[in-house]
Amino acid sequence: MNIVNYFVTLPLMIIPLIVIGFMIYAVLSVNARSREHKRLKENGTETTGQITNIASRSGGNSAYVNVTITATYFNKDTNQKCKGSGDAVIDIIKAENYQPGKNVQLIYNNEKPDLIFLLIPHPLMERMKK
Repeated sequence: MNIVNYFVTLPLMIIPLIVIGFMIYAVLSVNARSREHKRLKENGTETTGQITNIASRSGGNSAYVNVTITATYFNKDTNQKCKGSGDAVIDIIKAENYQPGKNVQLIYNNEKPDLIFLLIPHPLMERMKK
């Protein structure tokens, strides 16, 4: 009887710990990413880039699409043409504005030029302003 209690209660204690651990990991990773974006906005260099590739990921059943945009831009520090990619959420109605050959505002990291932050406002934030 004692062995049965052990094998019943042990998983009931471990499962919540795993769930709590995963939630802590998710919060810390989102926080680290937002700090990285904030640091890039403060210390990076703003410029205009040209979209060379766009790849979409499922946004579920919504009017918004998660995309990874690859763009080339002129690095003002090294006077070289660089290539980087960044993630954004775009309104499906405005998708034609983000096709290869179109321009996009971005901020690049001076130390790692392939790390860019796209200055594309989130569609939900645009709606909240209205």
